[in-house]
Amino acid sequence: MFIIRFFQSLVMPSKMVKYGKMNVLIAIAIFLLSSGILSLPNSIYISNHRYDLVDLQDSYHLQVFTKLTSEDLLPFRQSTCTVESQSMSGLCWNHVQEGEPYIFEVTYEEKTTNIYIVFDLYDIHDVEASPTYNIVEQFNPLASPEGGNYLLVFYQDGVYYQTPDSQRGKELAYAQGHDFPLSNLDNGTTLAYRLIDMYMADIRMEISFNTFLICVVYTLIFVIIMWLVYKTTQTPFGFKEMYNIGAIASIVPMMIIVVTTLIFPRDTFMFYYVTVFGLYYIIVLYRISQLKKLA
Repeated sequence: MFIIRFFQSLVMPSKMVKYGKMNVLIAIAIFLLSSGILSLPNSIYISNHRYDLVDLQDSYHLQVFTKLTSEDLLPFRQSTCTVESQSMSGLCWNHVQEGEPYIFEVTYEEKTTNIYIVFDLYDIHDVEASPTYNIVEQFNPLASPEGGNYLLVFYQDGVYYQTPDSQRGKELAYAQGHDFPLSNLDNGTTLAYRLIDMYMADIRMEISFNTFLICVVYTLIFVIIMWLVYKTTQTPFGFKEMYNIGAIASIVPMMIIVVTTLIFPRDTFMFYYVTVFGLYYIIVLYRISQLKKLA
């Protein structure tokens, strides 16, 4: 019976009233926990469908590498270069041209585009060592074709990727648990997939940040708005009371979104959380205010 009454108190507005007096730290913890739980199904979905970010969405501008052919990547496959334990093997040094770009001209989005791939395997542990390939001096000033210049630099501990849209590129560490010898680069698509593997740490962080905004920041803003609205009524709520009730009211919308995402996997369902929470919260506050009038 206790369990039934407890779950009823999470759903029924008449039984949520008692939570208005609980410690506000518990309410904050509920919102934070909801943020973490809400991020899990989205992280799982993105992880399982990360290659769609290359093939279908081109979210990180990696689709250009799919234009590289097996023949283009032959010098890399013939090398002994291997990414292992998040590090490029030093055996690579004698098998690729270091500090000199491999230049590939491809047609991407019906435009002529250049791809520069560089191996710069200087000793990152030597404080006096410096990159062999100077991006600012050797790459940025280059004249570019209509489709622009793309740059990919392999270092010992990761890669640097720069698109024509930005003079400031992206540094990516080699993905943990995704070792690969360059001899396995059958074509440009395989290379693009290895790069999106490296992006996954940033993508998971982005998902966590978005769910934090949705579950913690936006809900706080909504609670403040409703508090200001109810201050003008005959049944005002204290802010702590409204925030605490909001934390309890957030549990059902969070569970709805999580279950929906698990049954119908999509990476966009979490953005509906604010709408579902807002509507449910308004209903809860209205029912509680009616009960207060009757009391």
